[in-house]
Amino acid sequence: MVNKGESLTFFDALELENNNIIFTTSNGLYEFDVQKNDFKKILTSEVNYATSIIKLNATSFLITLLNGVGVVCYNKENKTFTLTSTLLIKEQFNTASIDSKGDLWLGTLNNGIVKIKDINKTITCKNLGKLEIHSFNDNIDRLRISYVLSSSNNK
Repeated sequence: MVNKGESLTFFDALELENNNIIFTTSNGLYEFDVQKNDFKKILTSEVNYATSIIKLNATSFLITLLNGVGVVCYNKENKTFTLTSTLLIKEQFNTASIDSKGDLWLGTLNNGIVKIKDINKTITCKNLGKLEIHSFNDNIDRLRISYVLSSSNNK
């Protein structure tokens, strides 16, 4: 539930298959129940700040945290969320995108961009495989990436 008078900054959103919407905010993750017209904070003790959210498949998605990236899994039967993994916790990320080849691109606060190959084959709710990570930065901690957009023209 969002308290009246509570200051929130909304960063990103993702629609679930049940038409509910998950929002990343300055105070964690919120689920908006479309039928009830109500907000509910989710993963309250695990996530207190999240900037972006992208879907891996129907039951899992990635969120960029204040430090690192989290893998969140959704159990459709009991309608619960679980933070199953946190990775790259030494980095602060602003944005995330998956390109047409299945590679994950993460924009950092001040350290360039990180690419992880074949993210859907590497990360699942039940398994975290070996990550093939590539970084692109200027080695001066000033290369801020605020948004990553996947183009259909990348070959």
